Amino acid sequence: MRYCIGIPTINRADLLEESICDLRTNCPDVEVIVVDNGKQGLRGMLERSGLRFQLIENEANKGVAGSWNQIARIAFGAASNYSWVWMLNDDVVAGKSQDDIDSLCAESSTGPETPLVITAEGWCSFLLPAAVWSSVGEFDEAFFPAYYEDDDYMERMRAQGLRVLIWEARLQPVVFRNSQTIKKDPSLNLNFSANRKRFVEKWGAEALYRTLAKKV
Repeated sequence: MRYCIGIPTINRADLLEESICDLRTNCPDVEVIVVDNGKQGLRGMLERSGLRFQLIENEANKGVAGSWNQIARIAFGAASNYSWVWMLNDDVVAGKSQDDIDSLCAESSTGPETPLVITAEGWCSFLLPAAVWSSVGEFDEAFFPAYYEDDDYMERMRAQGLRVLIWEARLQPVVFRNSQTIKKDPSLNLNFSANRKRFVEKWGAEALYRTLAKKV
């Protein structure tokens, strides 16, 4: 496969297991990289799934951007050398076959405006190409623990003339739960206002309006 799957998680092992069960059925040949920020003891569940996996167990929460960076470093490193990472939230059920995703990667790789980052609603499911990662660089881990790290990346892509294809229906999970991690632990959302302020200071109010309109 030209891609692997990356999933950060912190406190929803119950929902992650549903996601892994779906991947076992629909993407049995795709390697999964899981970043556990919450010491949830996931190895046994992943071993029982039968999927090829790598598990990163962090001593402290690396946040969304930090977790995406950990996954991308492995996926695009010399040892793995994938062309794409399909990033998923831990609280969704993707319901896509491995060939569905492979076709999206192929389309983007040969389209008129390449490379693209392709996202579903709220970046709960998105495809990140190695070419974009190489050009734009890592996600900004100062947007911690969550929110605006994706909007910041879109602005950085925009500054390089790259494009994000947003709200691609073919990436939308069949089960989409909005921010179940934060629902379980609202303290993870305490930095939302600070992250928004940081984003505006970095990119200006016009960029904030773009995030609200979901245009890039």
